[in-house]
Amino acid sequence: MAHDVDPIETIVHLTTLCRKKKVPYCFIRGKANLGKLVHMKTVTCLAVTEVHKEDMKDLEDLGKVFTEQYNNNEKLRRHWGDGVMGIKNQHMVTAR
Repeated sequence: MAHDVDPIETIVHLTTLCRKKKVPYCFIRGKANLGKLVHMKTVTCLAVTEVHKEDMKDLEDLGKVFTEQYNNNEKLRRHWGDGVMGIKNQHMVTAR
């Protein structure tokens, strides 16, 4: 996936879908760089569907690296809430 897609809503669901289906994914700097790979001007995302047998080992290695960096990385996921109130809300509650 390219990092500079506008509007972002067009690809924002893909990361969740890839995690759910256990498909490795990564972000590439720029739509133009990703487009060079498939001989087009710009591309927002692409999927590899067919691979030659001699390139299968390289693809598996890349898949392992991408899985570690993006799919299984807890730092990239945001966790909202956790039962901790903000400082303003804490002051309001203590004032009541």
